[in-house]
Amino acid sequence: MTNHVSSVHSIDYDGCISDFLGGEKNPLELMDANLIFLNHIKAVIHAEGLSQEMRTITIGSARQSKPVDLYCAQYNKGSSCFPLYLEIAKELQAQFDSFLLADLKADDCQDGDSYKRAMALDYDGPHEDWFFDESKITLIYAQMHRASLNNINGKVIFHFYDDRSDILNALNRFYQENSSLIPSNLTLKLHRHSNYEDVAMVYHYDDITNHYAQNNTDICYKQTAQSMGNHIQSSAYTNMPLNISEVLNLRLENFSPISQRRLDTISENPPITIVRPRAIRALLPSIFHAIPAATSSTNEQDKENHCPVFK
Repeated sequence: MTNHVSSVHSIDYDGCISDFLGGEKNPLELMDANLIFLNHIKAVIHAEGLSQEMRTITIGSARQSKPVDLYCAQYNKGSSCFPLYLEIAKELQAQFDSFLLADLKADDCQDGDSYKRAMALDYDGPHEDWFFDESKITLIYAQMHRASLNNINGKVIFHFYDDRSDILNALNRFYQENSSLIPSNLTLKLHRHSNYEDVAMVYHYDDITNHYAQNNTDICYKQTAQSMGNHIQSSAYTNMPLNISEVLNLRLENFSPISQRRLDTISENPPITIVRPRAIRALLPSIFHAIPAATSSTNEQDKENHCPVFK
């Protein structure tokens, strides 16, 4: 099979593409307010030379559930973030991936269901929640491995845009030190753009790639993301909003580079096309100090892939 290249653009909302003037805005007004930034992404897409079906827009905001989206809209005196991303995908002639981390929380949720329910005016049922993970570590992990699985025989360029240097610096440090958590067919590109500063500027970090493990795409990334999220939520993230500079960066002081130890663990198993996440979960205590106990899976696909579900 031809090794196709695909790209994903995961874009933050508050401070990055939200209207810095505040107040509720419809998607077209927000598009106009972000014209310079969107033209920058258009230029990146043009330079990559990928066809429409090989480029994707996804939600890089910590608003990964309807309850958090409502909270942030009220807190920032703004709008729901969800309608804007579909319009951005149309404007950039890209696919839209509506997957939210809230989809992980319910047995009856298919990928994209939380987004559909949040957007449906006639839906009056419950909305699954996901905690406000200001660090974005769990979000980026899930989105990277999802993108890798969607193009497992090709290469993936994963762009992440945020306005906050403290978040980006922490992400850069975490994934530089633990690059073997990045799929081996993926390049992570971090970018900083702020609507509160020079709207014409986009700052770029050095690319991050996996220099150690091969064929390490996590087929059970959803369960791994839940495991990561459970520990982050229970150990440090109890209030909204959070001061990541004090919380996450202090915790990063306790993180040790695990790439060599991961390499030793993975080398015990023969390489296969898609690695089940045994090695990843075995090393999560090195990062997050504890792993919640697994429960039996109720999802047939998870059973087939032997993916434990973390509640």
